[in-house]
Amino acid sequence: MSTNADDFDEGIEKVSRVTGAIGQMIQIAGDNPDTRKAGQSLARSAATVAQLVENTLLPIAAVNFGFKKAKEYFESRFSEDMSQKISNIPPDKIVEPPASVVAPALQGLGFSNEEPSLKEMYLNLLASAMDGRTPDKAHPAFSEIIRQLNATEAGFLKLYLPYGMSPIAKLSRKIDNNGAKLRYVHCIMVYDKHSGSAVLIPQFPQYIDNWIRLGLIDVDYGTWLTADHAYDWVKSRPEYISLLNEVGDENMIQITKGLLRTTDFGKAFVSAVF
Repeated sequence: MSTNADDFDEGIEKVSRVTGAIGQMIQIAGDNPDTRKAGQSLARSAATVAQLVENTLLPIAAVNFGFKKAKEYFESRFSEDMSQKISNIPPDKIVEPPASVVAPALQGLGFSNEEPSLKEMYLNLLASAMDGRTPDKAHPAFSEIIRQLNATEAGFLKLYLPYGMSPIAKLSRKIDNNGAKLRYVHCIMVYDKHSGSAVLIPQFPQYIDNWIRLGLIDVDYGTWLTADHAYDWVKSRPEYISLLNEVGDENMIQITKGLLRTTDFGKAFVSAVF
């Protein structure tokens, strides 16, 4: 992709404004007696933020694609967002994060800051990388994982991943006594948050396959929950109702119970980005 000197110089200038704005924020915090104590923490935090922006954002200035919105975000809102995220870290525990985590996270943040769910994940990852109490919490692979999520599935991921395990099912149409034809896979409990009714998200099986591919979860249809009524929800699913309308007899529907589980890698991802 082509670039030119004017674009690059403009990018450098905007980044300089970001670091300058952070410096002004430090001075204001220090000049106000009521916030001086908090300002000491903020100063260290903001200085670290300024350094990581200066060291890792500059190369992005050479990229034309999508960079205008990235510049606007880093100039107007990033310092405040980042300072809020690291406000709970003791000042003496803030560390310079590894470039292997920060560089791709900042780039991803620059290009997806208008998507609240993705923005939140990137900011949390950056904060995790700056927390010296848990230096290995932010894995370099996590930025790439966020990059391979869309905003909708990122929102769903936040609902399911922290729970550790969830019941899941697949539905087949019985052909005869010797077999069945798979019709729906990865049926899971998804409800409208307002009405509480089961809703069909056509892309959801794709989301689950993507989470499996990324190593965040595994799905096993040879293992299931044994609790009473653990799978009663299946018959209220739109997929089941659609199949029942098609075959006309529930005895023609085969329900295969399964279990969705968060992997250890997925648990580490939850800890770093949620």
